[in-house]
Amino acid sequence: MVAITDARGRFLYIDCRFPGRCHDSAIWTRSDGSRLFEDGHAAPGYRLLGDSGFRNSSSVVTPYRDAAARADERKAAFNLEHSHARIVVEQAFGTLKRRFPLLYNVARLEPPTLQLYIVASVVLYNIGITLEAQNGQPLSGRLRATVLHPPPGSDVRDFMMSNM
Repeated sequence: MVAITDARGRFLYIDCRFPGRCHDSAIWTRSDGSRLFEDGHAAPGYRLLGDSGFRNSSSVVTPYRDAAARADERKAAFNLEHSHARIVVEQAFGTLKRRFPLLYNVARLEPPTLQLYIVASVVLYNIGITLEAQNGQPLSGRLRATVLHPPPGSDVRDFMMSNM
């Protein structure tokens, strides 16, 4: 399963069509979300943060490889900030699983049932976040959202690093 969350941890996009041990980057490459972002139709000016298993592109920003980060302290600093920003996604998945414990035991569900359960869980999770925000309760793990608009044709990751 791959997902996109906002800075508050709300799920904006999920793709759970590929059961089994399919790598996130393979799922992402086949997803509608990937095509929308790569073609520039989804959230112009925004970039997604992917882990090192993804390919760095104009729409998905990944950390620098360890060797590059060890050789350049600015790249190491970028990787640290990148990691901190990605915590929101990891926390969203953790909270989702805590609120819907069946997600820990998905092996016993048939894929169509599992997909429906995941989608329903995500919808209910998002409703919960919206209600918490409306009631004035602080959300744990909230990070500030920053939007950078790199000049066309530049390497987005290098641009972001140079503006830290």
